[in-house]
Amino acid sequence: MQEIPFLPAGDNSIRYPLKRFLPYFHVGVISSWLRQHAEAGGNVLDPLGSNPLYALEAADDGFRIFQAQKNPVLQLMTEVLAQCFSESEYQKAVNLLLEQEWHGQKLGRYIHDLYLTDCRNCGRSVAADGFVWKKDASDPTSVIYLCPHCGESGTFPTVEADLHRLEQIGNAAIYHSRAMQRCMIEGVDNRKNIEYALACYTPRALHVVVILFNTLDQLMVSQQERSIISAVLLEVFDQASSLWYWPSREFRPQQLSVPSVYFEKNISLSIQQALRTWMDYRKSCEVVTYPVIPDQPRSICIFERKITSTLFAKQTDPNGFPTFCIFPRPNQAFWVLSAMWSAWLLGKKAAKGMLSALARQRYGWYWFAQAISTTFGAIRNKIAKKDTIFGICSDFTPSYLLAVMLGANDAGFQLTGCAFQSNRNILQMTWRNSLQAEGPQPEPPIQPARDYLTQYLCERAEPATFQELFTVCCTAPAIHHEFLPSLEGESSEYFTKVLNDLQNELANTNVYRSFAGPNISSSRWMLVRTAKDIQPLDDRIEQAIVSTVQQNPSINFQMLYNELCQAFPGFQTPDRDFCRNCLESYATRAKTGQAIFMRDADEDARKRESELDEIKELICQIGRKIGVAVHTNDGIHWMDAADKTLYTFYLSPTAIFSKYTQKENDGAHGTPVIVFPASRSRLIQLKIERNPYLKETLSHGYHLVKYRHIRKISEQEQLTLQAWQDVLDVDPPLWDPPTQLKFL
Repeated sequence: MQEIPFLPAGDNSIRYPLKRFLPYFHVGVISSWLRQHAEAGGNVLDPLGSNPLYALEAADDGFRIFQAQKNPVLQLMTEVLAQCFSESEYQKAVNLLLEQEWHGQKLGRYIHDLYLTDCRNCGRSVAADGFVWKKDASDPTSVIYLCPHCGESGTFPTVEADLHRLEQIGNAAIYHSRAMQRCMIEGVDNRKNIEYALACYTPRALHVVVILFNTLDQLMVSQQERSIISAVLLEVFDQASSLWYWPSREFRPQQLSVPSVYFEKNISLSIQQALRTWMDYRKSCEVVTYPVIPDQPRSICIFERKITSTLFAKQTDPNGFPTFCIFPRPNQAFWVLSAMWSAWLLGKKAAKGMLSALARQRYGWYWFAQAISTTFGAIRNKIAKKDTIFGICSDFTPSYLLAVMLGANDAGFQLTGCAFQSNRNILQMTWRNSLQAEGPQPEPPIQPARDYLTQYLCERAEPATFQELFTVCCTAPAIHHEFLPSLEGESSEYFTKVLNDLQNELANTNVYRSFAGPNISSSRWMLVRTAKDIQPLDDRIEQAIVSTVQQNPSINFQMLYNELCQAFPGFQTPDRDFCRNCLESYATRAKTGQAIFMRDADEDARKRESELDEIKELICQIGRKIGVAVHTNDGIHWMDAADKTLYTFYLSPTAIFSKYTQKENDGAHGTPVIVFPASRSRLIQLKIERNPYLKETLSHGYHLVKYRHIRKISEQEQLTLQAWQDVLDVDPPLWDPPTQLKFL
């Protein structure tokens, strides 16, 4: 297996529908990979179809995408986003729905009035942002609003008028029954599971949702307008659910479990917000459904996974089918809600294939491994030996990763490359079809997983997290070459075995040294014996950034990070946030919101060299004032009358301290003092926080002193060795401003 360069994403702040349920969209990654591995305008396969934005991006880049899809919700999302409807088209279609009559008034006005409350200050009616509920309560406890009349805003206890408006929805059981009936299919008892999904809506929210899809049923509009309305309502149905924490926080639901305190959003406001959400991502292309096949690039052909063989028999390509897979996390919440939303918006016929998902309430790692094996197996005989599968796992758990590895291997695909951005928990992988190799292939000896761990830690030369080590472990053939069917019936036993084996391996104190945290996820490990000639990874990354800064007065961070990923491939992929913080120690952002940095004036190489000479001279002067002998051969040393070294000074214009800390600090060279520019303070503190071994090493007698502190000390006319010792650590490398010096 090779260590491939990590492909960095662009701006990830894009808003799009159902974002919290879908795998993260890493902007530009698929396009970058395809430009390197696919023929321009060629065919590309997306056998999972888990996030439509990847297929849309690839199609916009000039490729013809074949996307396997069985989720009507994601198919609708692909079709609507690809048409890049204008704001007026969205607004016009939705207005057709909201202008329908409901109980003698416009539907839009009716929904708006359901969420009114009385301002506690001026008494006038205002539209609430929403209501706060406690799980299993019959009424909301609080209301949130901003009064446009008097400016009063905040969270307030609900009053009788709020509860009275809630009662105006009438018999909630009628709407509950309609929502359930819409999802019932003949011959399948889904009632219990549908009840479970419907419990994720308050009576008022379900009342509005049912009215919306009933009204859509009766609406006489064009197919384009119906698609737009359905798409907007899809986002509204998510916003209308009770799967929103209060106070608000980022939340990616995996299970249909209502928070203990949740927020019921104003659906009238959610409709307008949904319009903006659908208009944010704009990549246009042609979208067709098999058996229609587009005859040009910049297109997407959606097909059902079960007809993969038929598709490939009809659509052959001598250039092969480069394939990308965006692995979704097993997500009960999204799959069950997708089935229900599909039935509400598109009808039972369209949703029939998904409604079976309602019968499954648990999605274990073994089930997921089987699903991956089935998906990869369907394309195995269609993927040529030269074709590569590129996969992305984001926000993964250890069991999820093991399932992906086992499933792909079981289908006959060999893992050929990995790159892991550990701070964002993103793993990029490549596979090749091992069954398409020419002639019989000898089985290579399988290395123990320990070899992978020790090699990784040796190259890293600093402590690693359990997540990083488990990921490395899973890429070892000794772990993921297990025969999947042989694990059937073991439930999670194999995963537990892999987990326990890794923990037992790391408990070997002859090989590994641990830095214990409050739990295993916050603990770190490194090798007991580390090579002295290998710098820690963070130091090597900083050195690469320093070299770039010295050569270029203007630095584009995105381009810099791309270069760093090329220089540090595989499991050494740099932490993007660390790289940015490191650059900010040497350069200043040219303009807020831009990725362009300008080298700080103090970082001019000649200026730093002159400053270094100045500080060296000041340290020598201070030593002479104190009355110690100063030796400047091989560094700066202060010696006492008995020729014993009192202090050794290491001057560093960077935060790269490993060349000093790797030396034995046995006292023979006196007390070590590392002197550095104050502008490195934040970076040094960050590196100490990231590296417990560095923190421990520096705590054993090292003193960290800023250039400016040396200057201040040198200004004192009378100095003693005791006074020097008293003030040496007064200005530590913290982010806070230094305290005032006091000399006695």
